[in-house]
Amino acid sequence: MGVENLESRPGQARWIVTDGKSNYAMTLDDLCLSLTRDWTGAQDSVLATKSPGPHMTSPFHEAAAADALPPIVLLVEDDCDTLEIYSSYFESAGLWVATATNPTEGRAHARELQPNLVVTDIGFGGEPTGVDLVRAIKHDVQTAHIPVMVLSGTAVEDLPPDTRREADLVLLKPVMPDVLLTRGQALITASSTLRARSNAALERAYSLLDENLAARQRGREFVEKLGKRTRACPKCGSALEWLERGTISGVEYDYYRWCLKGCGLYCYDRRAGDWIKLAG
Repeated sequence: MGVENLESRPGQARWIVTDGKSNYAMTLDDLCLSLTRDWTGAQDSVLATKSPGPHMTSPFHEAAAADALPPIVLLVEDDCDTLEIYSSYFESAGLWVATATNPTEGRAHARELQPNLVVTDIGFGGEPTGVDLVRAIKHDVQTAHIPVMVLSGTAVEDLPPDTRREADLVLLKPVMPDVLLTRGQALITASSTLRARSNAALERAYSLLDENLAARQRGREFVEKLGKRTRACPKCGSALEWLERGTISGVEYDYYRWCLKGCGLYCYDRRAGDWIKLAG
């Protein structure tokens, strides 16, 4: 199946969905619901009719099955024949394909659909170019996480350094459809794995932060308790170092080290609120 934009206004974008026989116009919310139903239905059908094998355990299928929606690939290409060929290969692999014929449409579709992969040409016979699209996607917080594959008609070395750095993969044209599909699936899988690891690391960081805050709170409480146990020598007034708390016949006593000024050894009767001299 394919997806193409019919009209796009803030909050009112409508998309054309085609199954090769009929076309349907729907909102983005309806499109996502349809994708979910079709994808889960296709997965149930595969599990029910095919025996286990390598095709059922590949990293790409595992990553795809883990999501509620099938992977979405956004193809940005101004040549209609090339767009049709590439779309057919991705759709045959169970991916949904959205298309754009220029970088401006491509950027809008990337923000709205949040695809799992963007594949873009470089030259579009004018401005903006594929270079501008790569920069726009990677510098936008809403789309920076989306892997971008660039198809270049010139040597990779001739591309701007920023484009070479920001693009996740650059392939020299012409690119055979099967190669494009294989490399695209690899990028989708790697991106899904990286996001999962990043989310796990973030959750762990939050957990460590909570543990650290709890430890600091316990430390403050301990210092506060220790401060309350610190008392002045009943004779000279200098601070006495607290040792421990003990109970004798139901009465709690705080025990202290010898007064540094030689006044003696004391304990404090917590119930009576008075000092008892033990030695000195």
